[in-house]
Amino acid sequence: MQKMIRLSGKKLLALAAMLLLTVGAAASAMAAGVNATVVLNGRETRVSVQSTETEDILEQAGVALRASDKVVRSDEDGIRIEVSRTVPVRIYNGTFWFQRSVHYGDTVAEALEKAGVAYDGNDIVSPSPRMQVYEGMEITVSPRHQVTVTADGVTQSFLAEDGTVGDALLEAKVMLGLDDEVSPPRGTPLEEGMEIRVGRVTYREVTAEEAIPYTTLTNESDAMMRGTTRVETAGVDGLRRVTRREKLVDGEVSSSEVLESVVLRQPVQEVVTAGTRVDPSPYATIEADGRVYDRYGKEVKYTTYLSGKCTAYTSNGGTTATGRKAAEGLVAVDPDVIPYGTELYICSADGKTVYGYAIAADTGGAMLSGRILADVYYDTLAECYDFGVRDMRVYILA
Repeated sequence: MQKMIRLSGKKLLALAAMLLLTVGAAASAMAAGVNATVVLNGRETRVSVQSTETEDILEQAGVALRASDKVVRSDEDGIRIEVSRTVPVRIYNGTFWFQRSVHYGDTVAEALEKAGVAYDGNDIVSPSPRMQVYEGMEITVSPRHQVTVTADGVTQSFLAEDGTVGDALLEAKVMLGLDDEVSPPRGTPLEEGMEIRVGRVTYREVTAEEAIPYTTLTNESDAMMRGTTRVETAGVDGLRRVTRREKLVDGEVSSSEVLESVVLRQPVQEVVTAGTRVDPSPYATIEADGRVYDRYGKEVKYTTYLSGKCTAYTSNGGTTATGRKAAEGLVAVDPDVIPYGTELYICSADGKTVYGYAIAADTGGAMLSGRILADVYYDTLAECYDFGVRDMRVYILA
């Protein structure tokens, strides 16, 4: 059985003396001496000593212990004392070199553990982790990463030594052309699980004839109804010859640039006349989304509207409450509801009855009482009778 002993300047271990031996036998043993083997950093020395004390044996062998020494003693097959002193080694952890002191005889794995350098089964450790260290040994740990390289339609998955994307491509025996595209870029440090793709780039020049689309000039005419058109001059596409330089990535065009363009035939502009005339309608148009169009198809821009009963009135040269002479387009309202001067558009909810654009300029008792929303003005009594009393909408213009 081996025992590891750590000694300082004093005796730390006393070996038990053989008891019950005769004085004569003890004297004979002391006279004969004891053989011991002392190993210092792998170098053996055999000594014959009178004392079996470890410190005495080491002193007899000329070995002066140091505080950092590791001492292991075995008495199973004679006395054997192994002293391991620290030796310097250099370690590369995959990023930088540094120096550590480890005991002679430690394994590379033990040296790395003491230096706090972790590694796994993917990494390359040189020399072998089982090898014993010696003074001046250089130990390197080269990390490796599981990466995938796809190029030329082939995908490879392998453990790549630590480095860059470019290094991994060399390991995969993927040669790059001057214009080839690599993603991620070649100088990118490798990471676990990284996917690397190579796009083969080629260029070609292509010449083809292409149409030059004609343009259209539209002239408006009130001699034609809105929504009708007439082609005065038919348009004709032109023709040009274009030479392009195309960039292909893995055989697919990714971009192109025009090198030369020659016009073979100029296009002919198409000339169209569009009608603008709108014949008035007796009705307004009320859309489902709330939009309102007057009898001429023009959209009525409003902020809100009021619904209620409207009547009609006329006057023989009278004046309104605002001092304006009564006329069509001026209506009476409750000024607390619709202020004087407000611009309005008045029609029925279905657009079938249209008074049209108006201005709030007058008032009356029926309006002030709230029974009538508005009293619209007509020039003749017959028009007033015809209008009578109707449910209308009064739109407040924007």
